[in-house]
Amino acid sequence: MNSRSRAVAAALFAAVTLFAAPLTPHDAQAQTVVWKTGVQLRRQLATPISIRWSSRPLRDGLVNLSTQSGIRVAMFLDRRIDPDQRVDLEVQDRPLEEALRELARSARMGVCLFGPVAYFGPEQTTSRLPTRAALLAETVSKLEPEPRRSLGAVRGWQWDELATPRELVERLAEEASVEIDGIDRIEHDLWPAADLPPLSWTDRLSLVLAGFDLSFEIQDGGARVALIPMPEASTVRRSYTLVGEMVQNAERIAALFPDVQQERTGNRLTVDATMEQHKAIGRLLRGEPLDDKPATPLDKQTYTITAANQSVGAMVRQLAERMDVEVKFDRRTSAALRVNVSIELKDASFDTLMRSVLDPAGLTYRLEGRTLEILPAKP
Repeated sequence: MNSRSRAVAAALFAAVTLFAAPLTPHDAQAQTVVWKTGVQLRRQLATPISIRWSSRPLRDGLVNLSTQSGIRVAMFLDRRIDPDQRVDLEVQDRPLEEALRELARSARMGVCLFGPVAYFGPEQTTSRLPTRAALLAETVSKLEPEPRRSLGAVRGWQWDELATPRELVERLAEEASVEIDGIDRIEHDLWPAADLPPLSWTDRLSLVLAGFDLSFEIQDGGARVALIPMPEASTVRRSYTLVGEMVQNAERIAALFPDVQQERTGNRLTVDATMEQHKAIGRLLRGEPLDDKPATPLDKQTYTITAANQSVGAMVRQLAERMDVEVKFDRRTSAALRVNVSIELKDASFDTLMRSVLDPAGLTYRLEGRTLEILPAKP
């Protein structure tokens, strides 16, 4: 194995062991972890947790967090995220799901719940993956009985050390008796042994492909699968039956989710939205707490901006006013805020926008709810 292959293998080992059983440097065998799913998972995600990391390697922290006896929530780190980056994180008595989002922000990545797995990766992937998975599941539900059973089969998934993603995809093809076109799109990697909680066949394939920015289409009535680039953000149609207070709660949807398409017929509400938006809409209809803020978080929106030779401080204040957030400046940033920058961005992520403004001045940021804090990049 050449030096590049060894580096790839090492990086993948760091990523994949996040959802495999934890290993110490002297362990030769992985120990099975019983991951939480279903109701147990939902309860765990709502359970408050406190975390304090100081310059902790990302992989090490996630392994420890995910496999704690009181947590046992599977976590997967996308192959494109540096597993050895150092992360500072302080969370006090907040629901685990919120803590995972704060962790993602601290490591400049996104996170989504993908079935029973917390998937950490680039925001462009985490923002699309759940909705794409739901659309594929919907396609499977419309197939004939035999392919519907094969492609919808829910199973745990294990593989041995030095497996390649192409081999994993080929095994999935054999399991479901389908042909797969475009497998050469998957780059050659070496992966270590792993143990995943139960996932549908389509979710297992999606999980392998996501790190290569790939997805797939189901063709020929389920007899063939074609690998394709991960599609742009799309929506899923869901219907809700409105009863009791849900009727009044539904009237708030247009104001809170202005980009969502909805149709109302009697007590039946049909909504086209992303899976993240459907999750929030469900909470709203049930009368659960929901802040009257835009449905799409700031770090999930895109931004187009042109600015020439403006001070960092002035630019941050203008952006904060435009985004309707409170901005706080660390007292150590006063000199850096006077640095002038010029930027030109189109459809950029929130993180790209902030780094374009702050990096030239040696600054960084922390976004928590509607509060944007500007900090020195180095302590």
